[in-house]
Amino acid sequence: MSFAAKLKEEIASTEAELASDPRWKRLQALRDVLRLYELNSGVDPEGPPLANIKMETRKREYTSRERRKAIEVAKDLLAHSDMPVSTAVIYAAIRKAGVQIGGKKPKNNLSSLLYHTPDFRSHGRLGWTLWRGEEEASSAESGPIERAQV
Repeated sequence: MSFAAKLKEEIASTEAELASDPRWKRLQALRDVLRLYELNSGVDPEGPPLANIKMETRKREYTSRERRKAIEVAKDLLAHSDMPVSTAVIYAAIRKAGVQIGGKKPKNNLSSLLYHTPDFRSHGRLGWTLWRGEEEASSAESGPIERAQV
């Protein structure tokens, strides 16, 4: 018997032993899934992971009526304050105006809404102010900001 024939016999014997092992079956299934993924996604299996996948970003095309109303209430509140107003105070004003902010943690959702709206400026734990453009940039050099007393 040749070396190649002996080697093929050993491979066949080892595969037969492993065929009943659930870990071997799982490994084979994972390899099959990877092969299908690479074929259907156009990913170069030799290249860096996900290098050829173009991720699409979805820009929200609209803002719900409730969110627009919350932004209006927050702008109105902050327009009458020279100091940062906390998220809790803004949230209370929005609730008083009858606007619902959804989610398990509505104050966190409000904070995210304000952060992603260009009209607002976060001052960390101090709270929020309206963005005042160049005026705000020049006043940043004048010193620390204090929290509004409510």
